[in-house]
Amino acid sequence: MKPSNKLETWGNETTMNLNNIVFQNVQASPYFKSLYELKTYHEVIDEVYNQVDNLGMSHF
Repeated sequence: MKPSNKLETWGNETTMNLNNIVFQNVQASPYFKSLYELKTYHEVIDEVYNQVDNLGMSHF
């Protein structure tokens, strides 16, 4: 059996368990839309490595 390229998810596959307003704001952002230019897993990993400072959500 050929392995799938689909990343397993938990919860709502559409909103990824985000608050609806947050989800809509992310989808509307120019940065999020620019991510569609990335074609491979490795390009996504490079983007995360180069652009993400933290994933902390302590302000919630």
